Amino acid sequence: MYQTIKEGDQHPPMFRSTVLVDGVSYTTQVTFLQRKAAEQEAARLALENLSGKIGERGGSSVCEVYCDKNRLQELAQKSSIALPLYQTINEGDQHAPKYRSTVFVDGVSYTSQLTFPQRKAAEQEVARLALESLPKKIRDEGHSLVSE
Repeated sequence: MYQTIKEGDQHPPMFRSTVLVDGVSYTTQVTFLQRKAAEQEAARLALENLSGKIGERGGSSVCEVYCDKNRLQELAQKSSIALPLYQTINEGDQHAPKYRSTVFVDGVSYTSQLTFPQRKAAEQEVARLALESLPKKIRDEGHSLVSE
């Protein structure tokens, strides 16, 4: 969640932003002329910090873990195809969930072979599967694809 405040005089407006991630606040050190720029800088600070923590634990980068759904959506938008639609079901118990996800994009469904304890992880995995297949399908059918 972002909290953005306007500092100083009304003209020009100056914005400082804070984003709260997992109970930790990340605040911009400088002010910005646009609210969006201040929020993006706060997000960048949080991402840098979280990337470092993941790297310390020997994991992948934040983007490798969390960006496949975003990349799939951007690819659909750039290619003028329908946005991805996710269907995620719990095949386990309430106290021990096992999520499996299916994504429908460009008239094709992709289903994860694995199950995951978190819904988001299942959706990221199925987005990754779709990304592996979809760019080739888009190129073969002649959709305009901007660089991946």
